[in-house]
This record gives sequence, C-alpha cells and structure tokens, in this order.
Amino acid sequence: MPIISLSLPEKDIALVKSLAVEQNRSRSQIIKEALAVYSFEQTWQELRLTGDRIAKQMGIESDDDVQQVAG
Repeated sequence: MPIISLSLPEKDIALVKSLAVEQNRSRSQIIKEALAVYSFEQTWQELRLTGDRIAKQMGIESDDDVQQVAG
C-alpha cells in the first residue's frame, strides 16, 4: 500500500492519536475510516441533491405527492 505524507494542525494530530489509543487502532486506521466516512457522506449528499432535483422536476413537494407518483 502506498504511503502518503499528511500535514495536520497539532490539535488534529492529538485527536487522531487519542482516538487510536482509545480504540486500540493505528493512526492510519483512524484516518482511513475518516476518509471512508467523508466519501460516503459526499456520495449521500450528491444522491440527495439528485433526488431533490428530480422531485422538483416532477412537481413532488410532499409525502402525499410521492404516494401519488408511486401509485
């Protein structure tokens, strides 16, 4: 696995170290998980925005509208 260098403020380094000790995990594992969570949240946000855009195009404004479209 490639190694990267990462610059963080001291407070963030302390947080990563603290979480690693508390969870008996490596700092790399903590940062990998944080990146995975960030990626998931970005994907979820994109899906929500796409859903909002499609709902607007379809004139869906409420749960009742969803029920009518769903049949």
